[in-house]
Amino acid sequence: DYEEPINVSIRNNHFVGNVSSSVTNFNGYGILIEGNHSDNTISYGYGTQTVIKGNILRRPEDAAAAPRVGITGLGVS
Repeated sequence: DYEEPINVSIRNNHFVGNVSSSVTNFNGYGILIEGNHSDNTISYGYGTQTVIKGNILRRPEDAAAAPRVGITGLGVS
């Protein structure tokens, strides 16, 4: 069985140098990702009520050949 995070806020953080994603919500419910600064993607999966707002996503010019997307998703939210 998987744990299901409920009502989690990820707010006002600086994410630098994460390899595959800065923040990933795979199956949480009522998740708020707000006001963060990141040099990589924010990703959501199969949870519901995921709110991603007011984040600054900026990849360095010298970054490796990575996808030029800020928010990625696996399923519905």
